[in-house]
Amino acid sequence: MDKEEATQFVVRELGRHHNRNEIIMALCERMGLNWKEAERFVLEVETHQGRTIAARQSPIILILGIGLFVVGTGLTIYNLLFFVDYFSSQHNAFSMEGALELRAMYYRVGSLLAGIAMIISGIVGSWKTISKLFMD
Repeated sequence: MDKEEATQFVVRELGRHHNRNEIIMALCERMGLNWKEAERFVLEVETHQGRTIAARQSPIILILGIGLFVVGTGLTIYNLLFFVDYFSSQHNAFSMEGALELRAMYYRVGSLLAGIAMIISGIVGSWKTISKLFMD
């Protein structure tokens, strides 16, 4: 395997989201490199072919990022509406309904925070991919 074939191999495998250590191991076996040399080669290919690798990875990452953003937005809005309704109406904490709603509030706070985290992770993941595609 020559250097050009190895470069294409690394780009293809990183584009398929394969494990970096497995790629390095394959380079060691096919090219007869030691681990450090193969690791350096993969890093070099990543820096020079970053846009190509990002273009191969982008469809699935963007779908996941947009999906996380949409689900997180829905979860956040759903829970925010609950809190707006809860705090805007007159609740009697001594009634059975009031006690059950207070108990459910822990779950609502948790799912509200999970929704916010999903929104942030969807934006960050998509932004990193888009920035690799267009700003390198």
